[in-house]
Amino acid sequence: MSASNDYSQKPYRGYIVAFVMDYPYNIGDSLRYVLIDATQLSKLFIGRETVLGADTPSLLMRNDDALLYLSVVDRGRWSLEPICG
Repeated sequence: MSASNDYSQKPYRGYIVAFVMDYPYNIGDSLRYVLIDATQLSKLFIGRETVLGADTPSLLMRNDDALLYLSVVDRGRWSLEPICG
């Protein structure tokens, strides 16, 4: 998994992306999946629609459950919000 932020045009967006590779570091032939579009899910994450940037994705294990932990930057108020789901 990787976090990426798109500053090419407004609205700026933050993504969590998953890569599936045949072998390590083979980015060129990897499959890419957008797991989270932070801006699109802003209402779910922080209760209102705003432009969010996503960062620091990590998997946390709880028994047999995998939890995705990440933080999002609210660019409207420039605050940092941790998310776990």
